[in-house]
Amino acid sequence: MSAYLGLTYTSIDSELRFPPGTVSIYPEVVNRSSEDDFDLAYGIGVKYDFTDRFAGKLQWKNIDNDTLKISGLHLSLETRF
Repeated sequence: MSAYLGLTYTSIDSELRFPPGTVSIYPEVVNRSSEDDFDLAYGIGVKYDFTDRFAGKLQWKNIDNDTLKISGLHLSLETRF
């Protein structure tokens, strides 16, 4: 079993365009926003070694800040050289 604790950096730039005449009399309305943020990420997981060179991992990770909320299971295969 393993635990995951880390710091995430999120940078989001968005632009929303409205076609001419739909929300105003101006030719085109553009709404732009930008946000940068550092937040905590955490999770838990298990790892199983199939052989000395190959392993499988199942992890649950969570990232939660003001703009972005991600929580999910991750299944991965690992190889060692």
